[in-house]
Amino acid sequence: MSTIAKPAFILPYVQRRVERRTPYLLPVVAICWFLSEVCLSNPGHPALNLGNIDMLAVAKGASRITALMIFGHMILRTHTQPRVTAILLRCTPLIVFGLWTLATCLWSPIKTISIGHASETVMLSMLAIAVGIVYRGERDLEYLLRNLVLMVSGVMLIIFLFNWDVIGTGQRPTNYMQPNNTAGIASIGLLTLLLSRFFWNWTWTRKLMWPCGLLCGFMVFVAQSRSCLIVTALIAVPLLWKMQKRALVVAGAAAIGIIAALLPYSQWISKLPDAVSSYVMRGQKVEDAYTVSGRTEVWDIAIKSFRESPLFGHGYYSMTNTGKMYVWGAERWQTAHNVYLHVLTGTGL
Repeated sequence: MSTIAKPAFILPYVQRRVERRTPYLLPVVAICWFLSEVCLSNPGHPALNLGNIDMLAVAKGASRITALMIFGHMILRTHTQPRVTAILLRCTPLIVFGLWTLATCLWSPIKTISIGHASETVMLSMLAIAVGIVYRGERDLEYLLRNLVLMVSGVMLIIFLFNWDVIGTGQRPTNYMQPNNTAGIASIGLLTLLLSRFFWNWTWTRKLMWPCGLLCGFMVFVAQSRSCLIVTALIAVPLLWKMQKRALVVAGAAAIGIIAALLPYSQWISKLPDAVSSYVMRGQKVEDAYTVSGRTEVWDIAIKSFRESPLFGHGYYSMTNTGKMYVWGAERWQTAHNVYLHVLTGTGL
């Protein structure tokens, strides 16, 4: 029986395909599951508190400490390998930034908040390195992305169940997670699923398309994050069109057109403009929309605050020298709602 020699130019690719998975892959994914399922916020529910102890906060702390230990062990064990050295060099700016966020906790007026978020930054930087270490080829990429979609879907299912009564009344789901965060995470799950289907067409993408895609898409919609909804649509619609799902896109556009055409003739449909307006405005006035939901007021405070400490900042996640500011009619802790101002006011230049 004769054997056919494979062309030399595809041998490296074949070798990458058959390379064994690193034993660290499963622990990395398990840690990601642990981190994702405790990313919720405690609304003061009695079941989440044991006396004066916030059990969810304890779980968050345990997840981050476990992640730091496992990722640190991985990096120490493999850092001498040429491939890992290259990964470390590429991630050095991210690690340096993470360490600087920790340093700013020394002069932060809200040390607990700063330390918590700074440790997250370091932990996520190490996660990026860990993913680089465990990645060996398309098989590992498929495993990682599949678990990512399932993680997001799991979190969205929890948010949906815990906010069922709120969603039923047409309000934004605010229990256990901030609505804009809900929309952003759901969008990541939906777009990861669509992009995985578009580029690789793996079997699991076809099986999860309807349950996970509908769940994540629904949560993007009910979270009522206008910017997230627009960005998700700008990516998802062309993807669906390119994936030969043109009938779905055309049907959606036709449905919108039919509704618009029937507006003068249907009492039920005639109420839709008010419903759409209510969804888009979320109870805000037109004047609020001109100020980007009041963000311009925060940005003005952030710019003035940055000038007070331009080099070192006020401490990670602290926008002023007191950690609070008077905005939107009350003294409160608030983020800058802008990634550049957030970094500049917290960590400086």
